[in-house]
Amino acid sequence: AVIYRDKFDFDIALKLHSREEELARKTGNFNALQRSLGNQALILRSAPVISLAVLMTLILALKASLART
Repeated sequence: AVIYRDKFDFDIALKLHSREEELARKTGNFNALQRSLGNQALILRSAPVISLAVLMTLILALKASLART
């Protein structure tokens, strides 16, 4: 996913990081979850156009993640 981000292919990178996030949540791997959410935030910050729906989804995921800790 990071390779795709570096190539500015944000759609594929976000999909891969979302899958990574899903797996991290299922396995309870909070380090991987934090890394995945951070990478998603970097992509959204550097993407030329940020979809409000995508941004809100990320914010809600971060809030939920913080509430669990």
